[in-house]
Amino acid sequence: MKKYIAHALLIGLIAGGMSSQALAGEAELTLVGQHHLEVNVQGEGRHNVIFESGLGHDLNIWRDVADEVSQFAQVVTYSRAGYGQSEQSDLPRTLEQIASELDSLLTAKNISAPYILVGHSAGGFYIRKYAELYPDKVAGLVFVDPTPEKILIQLRALDKERAIREEAVINRMTPDRVKPEDIYFSKITGSGIYPSTAKLVDVPVAMITAMKQEYPQFLMHSVEGKQAWRELQTQFVTQFTDYQHIVLGATGHNVHREQPETVVAAVRYVIKQNDAASDMPEK
Repeated sequence: MKKYIAHALLIGLIAGGMSSQALAGEAELTLVGQHHLEVNVQGEGRHNVIFESGLGHDLNIWRDVADEVSQFAQVVTYSRAGYGQSEQSDLPRTLEQIASELDSLLTAKNISAPYILVGHSAGGFYIRKYAELYPDKVAGLVFVDPTPEKILIQLRALDKERAIREEAVINRMTPDRVKPEDIYFSKITGSGIYPSTAKLVDVPVAMITAMKQEYPQFLMHSVEGKQAWRELQTQFVTQFTDYQHIVLGATGHNVHREQPETVVAAVRYVIKQNDAASDMPEK
């Protein structure tokens, strides 16, 4: 069966690469089920901020953001199975499985809920699923240029032949280490249907949209493609009561590498809004 992968996922791999400079602190291997996951805990504070990377990236991709956020909160970064120093897993790389592994990891490290979850690109799918499965453990969400599940559908509507041709090119370029997750994501982006079982908890949310046309040879980075990307992200974030939508015209997909201060500010916003809601008297 022909598989599809959203252009933004590949852009994250090409533009960002694997981070070479390590985070502050020292990562450890923690047993989760039958495999060990690489995790780094740094900073302290009454807020716990958990970072979920996009496809192909280990925990070090967050170094600039995590080091700054750790000045006012406790930060958890980790590498999913098969990335960084984390061991491979034979279990299917579904959203539910990875969300469950993250929850087990946080329990093993004695990181208390509720959490502020930060997800980049495909990591946005993971934090959405975590919020669905564990709504009482989530205090806020930060989406860093997340992949919309309907983006390929929109691109095919713009130019079907070109979109399909580019999808084939991108499939050939997908690194082997990404394929276990890519196979599952193919079903989501290929159908345009996110596998949802529950309505997302209505917590403070920040959305960052990157509009730079990094690779204009792709339909995704045409004016029309980027506009579709922005509109889909807008449709998603406006379902929440308390949200902030930041649109960056000159920044690429890897916002946390190019403009980490914007991600830090988004985390601060969600924390501030969460604190304000917590301080409100009960009706």
